[in-house]
Amino acid sequence: MADLIFIAIVAGLLAVAFRKPGAACGYVLSGIALEQCAQVFVPMANSRDTLCNYLTAGAVLLGFAGRILHDKSALPRIRPMSLWVLGLLAYAYLTVLWSIFPATTMAALNRAVPYLVTFAGVAPLLIRSERDLWHCLTAFMYCSLLSLGFLVVFAEWGYRGVIFPGKSYESNPLALAGAAGGLLIVSTLMPLGPKVSTRMRYGLMAVIVIVTALVFVRTASRGQVLSAILITLLFSLRQRGGVWLMLGMALGGAALYGLMPEEVARNAERWDPEQMRDAVDSARINEADRLLTFWSHSSISHQIFGLGHAAAQDPRLLGNYPHVVPAEVLAEEGIFGATLFAITIFLGGYTYFRGLRATDPTKSRIFTAAAALFAFEFLLIWKQGSLLGASALFLLLALVPKEERSRAAVAPTQAPRRTAAVARLGLEPGRGSPVRPRG
Repeated sequence: MADLIFIAIVAGLLAVAFRKPGAACGYVLSGIALEQCAQVFVPMANSRDTLCNYLTAGAVLLGFAGRILHDKSALPRIRPMSLWVLGLLAYAYLTVLWSIFPATTMAALNRAVPYLVTFAGVAPLLIRSERDLWHCLTAFMYCSLLSLGFLVVFAEWGYRGVIFPGKSYESNPLALAGAAGGLLIVSTLMPLGPKVSTRMRYGLMAVIVIVTALVFVRTASRGQVLSAILITLLFSLRQRGGVWLMLGMALGGAALYGLMPEEVARNAERWDPEQMRDAVDSARINEADRLLTFWSHSSISHQIFGLGHAAAQDPRLLGNYPHVVPAEVLAEEGIFGATLFAITIFLGGYTYFRGLRATDPTKSRIFTAAAALFAFEFLLIWKQGSLLGASALFLLLALVPKEERSRAAVAPTQAPRRTAAVARLGLEPGRGSPVRPRG
């Protein structure tokens, strides 16, 4: 029965992706939550670890086909930000030519290909307008809410993650907390549409706050929790009612602490300041320092062009990634790659900033939610993951529509007015003297 329900849900999501291609981008962003929910409750997904990945890629391809049919064009146009992202990824793949551990580099690159094609290659092409972006964020919000809600209410939890039936390991708590953080950010900042009444919005927000709070408490992922709350508060100050939101979150946190003492006490030691400082020093700063020390004592060519992507994951160096992506990029992609990475991040942030300034209030809220989600993913790379593992960040870098598109749309409506004014004055276009009537 669970498999049949799952198939029906997937069919519905695919139909929505074809009609509203932007929604397929939302499936990609909420893919972690959808995948873990499916693997817990659906035997078909539990026995096939890659099934949800294939379904997500299928939704993107179906949305891509719908995009072409809707636009009546051969192929969607690639935006400049996508070219910067693809250029950075291409350079990461090029480092295999001079990598100090070429086999490790090639293995890591091959594993990342399907995800990068979906996240950084095809998915950004589905967003062509603010409406597509709204469809993306709406799909992300509802998919994440339903998935995390089912996990919180019905799934069996272990130490910090969800227990998969028939398997000896838990889900990744960092991924669940990241999904909950994105849900909190987007649902707080994004307009829900004219069909959602004020009462419905407050009810939906109450459910979202409860679900995200439970995920935050159970996963005890400190960086994700603090980053999500910080980004939500900072970006909410741009909107009306931001101060009330801050007060509501503070009261909600106090209520959570009082109503769920067992949940809070279970991972209380992880919030001890001394333990948090030790975790940062040993798991982040120390590993990054070891990697950068090795890089700084290497040859000049390796300092400029890098040790090779994923070199830190080789057992002969660190044996894992250093959890600080900027430091990893500097060592593995070198000064050249780090510069390219910094320029790409800067241009992406600048594009979001222009979108925030140049749109009307409704569109501004859409751009604010997307920009806040981008800022959240950027903060996370300072404490988790690797360069090619930051696929959501790459998608968000190339996701936002160009603000110049709205300006270009204004020009044709202005040109006829100028022409009509010239005609009324009896002036010939391009000249400064009246046009004399013939005869």
